[in-house]
Amino acid sequence: MLTAKIKPYTKTLKETMRRKSEILSKAQALWEVGMTETAQPLWLSAANYEEHIAPMLDALGRELERAN
Repeated sequence: MLTAKIKPYTKTLKETMRRKSEILSKAQALWEVGMTETAQPLWLSAANYEEHIAPMLDALGRELERAN
């Protein structure tokens, strides 16, 4: 069975994941205090980050992480 070698995260990927996590934290905090309309753009922004992160993970042989 052939397995692809998993490569370490790049600096760009780490930074992108950090930014997405920060946005998600803010969205969650706003949601929890009832500011759901204010949180909506942040949820969308986090989803956009996910769209950029997924191919980066694929390129590093980390497809399973992308799927989570």
